[in-house]
Amino acid sequence: VPTKFAMGDGGSATNGTWLKIKNGGNLTLGPTNGWNAIGYNRPATVTVEKGGKVTSQARVMVGRAGVAAGMPSSLIVDGGTFEITTGSLQMSESTGWGQLFVDKGGLVDLKASNITNSGNKMLIDVRYGKIIASGNRVANYDTWKNSVPAQLVAYGGKGTLVYDYNVTNAGKTTLWAISPMQPAPENGSLVAVPIGSTAPVDLSWKNMDPNKPGDPVYVDVWFGTDPNKLNPLTYTKVVSAQNQTTVQVNAPAVGGITRYYWQVDSYIYGSPTG
Repeated sequence: VPTKFAMGDGGSATNGTWLKIKNGGNLTLGPTNGWNAIGYNRPATVTVEKGGKVTSQARVMVGRAGVAAGMPSSLIVDGGTFEITTGSLQMSESTGWGQLFVDKGGLVDLKASNITNSGNKMLIDVRYGKIIASGNRVANYDTWKNSVPAQLVAYGGKGTLVYDYNVTNAGKTTLWAISPMQPAPENGSLVAVPIGSTAPVDLSWKNMDPNKPGDPVYVDVWFGTDPNKLNPLTYTKVVSAQNQTTVQVNAPAVGGITRYYWQVDSYIYGSPTG
């Protein structure tokens, strides 16, 4: 367990330093110094992919000071888990510039504290994932969401933020986001179907805005049991270059719970081939 973790403590002022925690990787940061840093005084980036996990036993600063004020330091929770057991997640500490991105089912779990922001340059972008913080943080999230420019956004500013206190998790504030395409069933949802039936399930979504207002938006829709749409054994194109927002698919439960994936590819230039 590192007794001190300080990425971007000196070093390059332009390229920064990078660390990626991949599937099966675990990094535990000790409490010895009372803090850990991603971008201490130079830019740095930590990415936690699906199946990876970072646990800090002390507060974590993302973007602290010095040259880091002119370039962002980033924590990218890209399907993995980032948790702090003691202390807060301090964004844009001092004169720094910190960014937090949560996607692909990623989880930021602040077990005993919350997110703080002491600088002006902060961005938190929540996509498909969650942030769980201790206590009531609704007022903070309201302030960051309504700031100009916004410091808390969903799907790059195109989605909808959702957060509650003491509802989803007792004594905690839970934050997640709805995609601007409003998929139904939504990400991670559970659909009950009779075992052994063909199990027709309706998929629906809101199309992206066309490049030219008023133009149709054509889509390809992929559906299967593997997130890799290019695998013909597990994925099928159920809609090909059509202007529509719904499709019915067969999603039988095979031997219990079966996980399905679907994806919509949009042609925003008013043409089924554009």
